[in-house]
Amino acid sequence: AARADIVVELDHDDELMPDALQVIVDTFQRMPWVGFVYSKFAEVKADGTCNEYNSYLWNYQTVEKDGRTFRVGDLHDIEGKAIVNGKEDPTIMHMGLCPNHVRAWRRSEYFAIGGYRDLPWCDDYDLMLRWRLRSRTRMHGIDELLYVQYIGDSTWVKDPAMLTRGMLSVQEHYKADLVRYLGARME
Repeated sequence: AARADIVVELDHDDELMPDALQVIVDTFQRMPWVGFVYSKFAEVKADGTCNEYNSYLWNYQTVEKDGRTFRVGDLHDIEGKAIVNGKEDPTIMHMGLCPNHVRAWRRSEYFAIGGYRDLPWCDDYDLMLRWRLRSRTRMHGIDELLYVQYIGDSTWVKDPAMLTRGMLSVQEHYKADLVRYLGARME
């Protein structure tokens, strides 16, 4: 169980940049109204190249950090709206635009909304939806590369259809609240 003031989420096979934890602590100290932070990230494929998503929703920049070169996408306004396939919806309805790693919470807020549910897939997306619906604190994107995610056979690329089913199941679980509080169109 978490005993510190900040809970940091990362996968066992990924990498935090050397300054990541200090940047997270400094951000929480500087912004007491924020209860959840996330950073820019790079995804690295098995062949060592950086993964990039479609340019319709993502803009990438080359970033030099820790003696290496990465392709890093923009942060999305997770508390705002996004236009996807010609329709405007809360950004958080589009899991691919949601905060990736690194993600960190104030411990008190993390437990106040129930922490992680025991789900085989999309447990992180479930937590972000609940945070957006129930937390009184703000989310904040740290505009800095703090995390490298390695994309391999143990990740969502192994079964993208299962990931989509998991996302839709989580959205269905919160459907009434998503429509009522965020104005989501559940079509």
